[in-house]
This record gives sequence, structure tokens and C-alpha cells, in this order.
Amino acid sequence: MKVARMSRLFIAFGILSVFIVDISWAAEKYTEGGLRVGKDPLPSGMINEQVFVLSQCDFDVSECIRKCLQKNQMVSMGIEVIEKQCRQECEFEKALSLSRSSKDQERADGIKKLCASGDKRSVKPLIEALRRDFKERTGLWAWIIPALGKSGDSASVPVLIEGLEIQDEYWLGREACARALGRIGDPSAVPALIDAAWRGDTRTAAIKALAAIRDERIAPVLISALDPGESREAREAAIKGLHRLGNLAVPALIEAFSDFGPEHPETQKRLWLCRLLGESGDERAIRKLKETRHDPDTAVGECAAEYSKSK
Repeated sequence: MKVARMSRLFIAFGILSVFIVDISWAAEKYTEGGLRVGKDPLPSGMINEQVFVLSQCDFDVSECIRKCLQKNQMVSMGIEVIEKQCRQECEFEKALSLSRSSKDQERADGIKKLCASGDKRSVKPLIEALRRDFKERTGLWAWIIPALGKSGDSASVPVLIEGLEIQDEYWLGREACARALGRIGDPSAVPALIDAAWRGDTRTAAIKALAAIRDERIAPVLISALDPGESREAREAAIKGLHRLGNLAVPALIEAFSDFGPEHPETQKRLWLCRLLGESGDERAIRKLKETRHDPDTAVGECAAEYSKSK
């Protein structure tokens, strides 16, 4: 009897111990703020370490990350990946909030953070900020315009064209707008860039931008840069752009190649054109070069013969 009573007492004690442990785990499963610190799926040691790290951050960002971690605690990814994504998300939200501040310095800091974020969601607020900067001239365009170009988003094209076309002589952002449009490479910017290519302060930037876009409308402008008096930077960009155009540029190349006279032999320019025609491999180009083998300008005739002899 004593043995049976002792056995029942031992079993009851074991059940009570399990029950107490289970209650204790449930009580510690979430902190007061609701952050999960259980072993599955996020080990408590790692969470505690992250909470310590986050406590060093700005309070709002730290709170945002805490909530993000809590929301994503059941996602089947490592804590490092989740924490990194949460941090990026919260830093973007913080920057967006700052960019809307009524305080100039906070707003400037927020816009610069959006520019540096590389987040596609920053394009719309940066477009709005650039239009505001056109009026207020705070200098933030120097961060915004390159960031919009880097985004590659065609939604930025209209505002960048606006910036390119501002006629105020004190406006320094025209060249930056041309570079950004070239980086985006949207053909809808071609007319504005062609106009900019004929202005002194934006010529080189506009030619480089046009050279990055494959559109036959740009060929005459690029050909105009094949001149010994042009900057080397613009001329080299034009040659690359004409190579990129390929057969789209051939009609304009032939026309320019044929445009010369005794008083204006245009030797150097025609040599550049000769090489572009020859390297295009286009039948129209080769036919023109064959016709030019006996050109009165010896250097041009030799170039034409070289490119057409094996064709």
C-alpha cells in the first residue's frame, strides 16, 4: 500500500512539474511589448541580442523594427535576413517621414536619405521634392537629380525635362538633368535633349545622353559633334552613339559624308564618317564608299578603298 501511495504521489508531482514549466514558458513566450522570444522560430538569444542592438538606434526606428520583427517572426528565414529587411523598411519610412517635415534641416536630411536609399518607392516623393526645389532653389537638386537618374524610372522623365528646359542663367541643374535623362534612356526625352545639344552649357552632357539612346532622330546631332573643334569627350561619345545606332544612322552618315566642297574639304570629319560607314557593314554604306575610292581628297579616297576592297 505504501508503495502504491508513493507511486501515485510521484506521478502527480511529475504532472504538476510539467504544468508549472508549461505555464512558465507561456508567460515568458512574449515580452511585455509582445516581442516573441521563444525558441521557435527565432531563438531567444538572438532576439535579445537584436533588441540590445536596436536600443542603440533612434527610438522611432527601433520601435518600427521591433514591430516588423514581431510581424515577421513566423517567416521561414534566418533572423539576420529578417532583421536586415526590417531595418531597410524602417529606415526608408523614417526618411520619408523626415522628407515631409516642416523643419528645413529635417526635410533636407530626409530627402538626402531617400536619395541614398536606392528604394524604388523614393521616386515619387523625390519628383515632388525636385519640383519644389525648382521654386525654392535650396540646392537639394544636387542630390535629387542624380538619384532619379540612377533609379532608371521613366516616371522621372517629365520633371527632368522641366529642369533641362529652365532658362534661368543662375540655374545650375540643366547639365545634371541631361546626364540623368541619358542614364534613364527613355526615347521620349530625345526632343528636349536635341534642343539642349545646341546650347553651350549643356551640349556635351546632352550629346552623351543622346548617345545612350538608340533612336534615329539623334544621328544628325551626333554627326555634328564629329568636328576637330568639338570637345574630345563629346566627339568620342558621338562616335560611340553612332556605332550603337548601326544601320539607323547610315542615311545621315552618307548625307554628311557627301557634304563637302573645294573650299571646305572637311577631311578629318569625312575620315571619321568613312570609318563609321565602313564599320557599319551596311550595303548602302559600302556602295557609297566604292563610289568614293577616287575621291579628290586622297586621304578620304584611300579610306574608302580600304573599307570597300573586300566587299
